Amino acid sequence: MQRTISKPLKISGIGLHSGRQCMATLNPAPPDNGRVFILGDRRIKANLSSVIDSNYCTVLGEGEAQVATVEHLLAAAMGLEIDNLDIVVIGEEIPIADGSAKPWVEAILANGIDIQDKSKRYIAPQFKCSFADGNRQIEIEPHVGLRLSINYDIGSQITQNQHGEWDITPELFRHELAWARTFGFRRDLPKLLALNRAQGANLNNCLVFEENGLNPNQYFRGANEPLRHKALDLLGDLALLDQPLSGWIKARQPGHALTTRALETWNLKPLDSNDKLR
Repeated sequence: MQRTISKPLKISGIGLHSGRQCMATLNPAPPDNGRVFILGDRRIKANLSSVIDSNYCTVLGEGEAQVATVEHLLAAAMGLEIDNLDIVVIGEEIPIADGSAKPWVEAILANGIDIQDKSKRYIAPQFKCSFADGNRQIEIEPHVGLRLSINYDIGSQITQNQHGEWDITPELFRHELAWARTFGFRRDLPKLLALNRAQGANLNNCLVFEENGLNPNQYFRGANEPLRHKALDLLGDLALLDQPLSGWIKARQPGHALTTRALETWNLKPLDSNDKLR
């Protein structure tokens, strides 16, 4: 069955890339509404046709209206199986909070989730589909439920060649992925600032890798935190599909641009029966 939240909730704070104050208010929405960002009088559907940029973060837009860094909020909705939301945005970006999906998950669970009287309509691949860009690759094959298998080499001396595999459920997402924070390298900061990115990045909302490893004032929340954040980001991008997904996704060096480009090429069809899944 489809799901929405029980009552409105809001989170405010700075944007990771803009460095400006912003706010997102989540409102319950009716069945088949989907996840929609509202900026003034513009309604921007969280789907692939709304993606206008996927470098460093996912940006959705329509006309002059756009909203950046939607992936952590969408990952929370995807991970908790929230199908229908109206998200009113003030500012140009979703607040980064602590750099993970945990604040969104905790707020949604504390708020409550309503089960709606309408079935979900799942989509799935009919056969294996793959997409590659250099050493980056992502593929999907038929599978009951949603499984992620990820290989990722961050290039740091202390976190090389990580691998993880997860069968996504709300419980697993909450405990294994939601808390994983975004990350970056100190050496990349001048380039990012020159591109008007990372203006709001700090040690409270981003893991920072120095030349010899993680910043000494930080610690990992759990094993393979950068890898788990890649899985979180992947879920946020999968939320751009118009319907929930059943399949086994295998990714090597995933990123927003790779995922959104792959989703445009995969042959996904409605399942004959939803009863197999939920």
